[in-house]
Amino acid sequence: MGPGPMDPPCITRVYTSSSRDRVRDAYSGLVGPILVCRRGALNDQLRQRQVDHEFFLMMSVTDENLSWYSDHNFQALTVDRSDEDFYNSNLMHSMNGYLYGNLPGLKMCLGDRVVWHVFSVGSERDLHTIYFHGQPLTQLDTHLSATYVLPGYFRTLLMKAENPGEWAAVCQTNDHYNAGAKALFSVSDCGLRRDYSIQFARGSQSRTFFLQAEEEMWDYAPSGMDKISGMNLSDPDHDGHIFTTAEGPYLGKVYKKVRYHQYTDQTFTTEIKRDASEEYLGILGPIIAAEAYDIITLVFRNQASRPYSVHAQGLFYKKNSEGTIYGAYRDGAVQPGETKIYEWSVPVDFAPAEGDSDCINQAYYSAVDPVRDTNSGLIGPLVICKPGILDKSGSRTDQTKPMVLLFEIIDEAQSWYVDDNIKLFGNNASKDDPDFGESCLMHTINGYIYSNNPVIEVPQYGLVDWHLMSLGNDVDIHSVHFHGNEIVMFETGKHTKDVTQLFPGIFETVRMNATLAGQWLLHCHVHDHLTAGMETTYLVTPPAAAPTVDPFGFIGSN
Repeated sequence: MGPGPMDPPCITRVYTSSSRDRVRDAYSGLVGPILVCRRGALNDQLRQRQVDHEFFLMMSVTDENLSWYSDHNFQALTVDRSDEDFYNSNLMHSMNGYLYGNLPGLKMCLGDRVVWHVFSVGSERDLHTIYFHGQPLTQLDTHLSATYVLPGYFRTLLMKAENPGEWAAVCQTNDHYNAGAKALFSVSDCGLRRDYSIQFARGSQSRTFFLQAEEEMWDYAPSGMDKISGMNLSDPDHDGHIFTTAEGPYLGKVYKKVRYHQYTDQTFTTEIKRDASEEYLGILGPIIAAEAYDIITLVFRNQASRPYSVHAQGLFYKKNSEGTIYGAYRDGAVQPGETKIYEWSVPVDFAPAEGDSDCINQAYYSAVDPVRDTNSGLIGPLVICKPGILDKSGSRTDQTKPMVLLFEIIDEAQSWYVDDNIKLFGNNASKDDPDFGESCLMHTINGYIYSNNPVIEVPQYGLVDWHLMSLGNDVDIHSVHFHGNEIVMFETGKHTKDVTQLFPGIFETVRMNATLAGQWLLHCHVHDHLTAGMETTYLVTPPAAAPTVDPFGFIGSN
């Protein structure tokens, strides 16, 4: 039960009450952490050697309705305990029992070596992805910005406190975030003589990007067809009819949204148009690629009708370049018509680690309100590489092709433009109608449903790095399956599979050697997501004059 050969010196476990009802015991408060260490890992004070701070975080939607003390807690209230709103008001989306940044004691000094022991207890709603702003994280032999925990899962994360200020640790599952699963931690310059400074190599590359937020109309299914089955989405018997029809309480398949567009310079007069090989990116903003030691300048102009920003998850930034609003810092929004210059960088602790692929992916997105901003359309990929992988233009020098896929149930009811869309398309739409709410859940790959994506093409015998992304809610558990060709996952070594898992706010890179040519299915294997349209194909193109295999004769061409 102790740490294995590949584990850190100490690992996380829990103790709970196990009386006649362990569920009610846990929701009543009887849960605590256990630290299990290798022999010699602890000093005489039973503290872990070479670690300055250890923090334990329990992520839980505590259900006060099931506490042994619910009768006592509710006795002064005149309420109907079967009322759904009352029931939901007693679901406490907490970290260590605190909501909305009220958790005390998360303080450290610049240069401290910090271990976070993260775990979860609860029910099927307890899908948590915790993201620590502003600091690098190491899990085993990989670098990351966020990790997931489910009930009974335990994570041991190493952080080196390299960035002074007040920072957030948040659950990126949308409902949990909105309901208060947030904490604040502080990194102070305590005057200690430690090697904490951010170092950059001589000759570091400076890369500049120009992005503009623009409102536009987005069509989730331009062909009007299910291009896997060949059925028309207007057929009432098709599962996708509810997502694409504009009859009754529904809005159809075209929505007003906002997207990041790339320009050549700060005048924002000449847009960098995507070529045919990039059209598959769909709703995503342009790929921003950098490597270890690079410095990134991003000039952002907001041409939308409301405040937005650009937040770079997984990069080093100061508070004035974070693009978020929380705690004492309230200046993270860029107002309509204004321009903001962000300065980001890639210290070695934020770049791929020894156990990572040569390039890993993070994301940039608007984080004035990260839930509504991203459901409105503002998200794009960050690709971060080891030194020497990229040329000056940001292209890879190692012949590996980068491909980016976002698996997301976009909730149009959570978009800032839901009222605009009702006015534009909703004859009898009502936000209180459950059917309307269901019709707003677009099960997308890069913003398309039912294989309406532009062609996703890779060369036969070429190495492909698939940079996979997910955002969303507790239903955004995605089992991404590539038919035809295996993928290599980088998790404490290399593992060959054809399916990988994604969770909200989790970004993963897998590698494929595309040896088998043809048109292959690519989808999420969660049944509800598959039938709702989270399915497409990818095309492995053979060298010229070689025959192409089409293993699925029923699949139409993209």
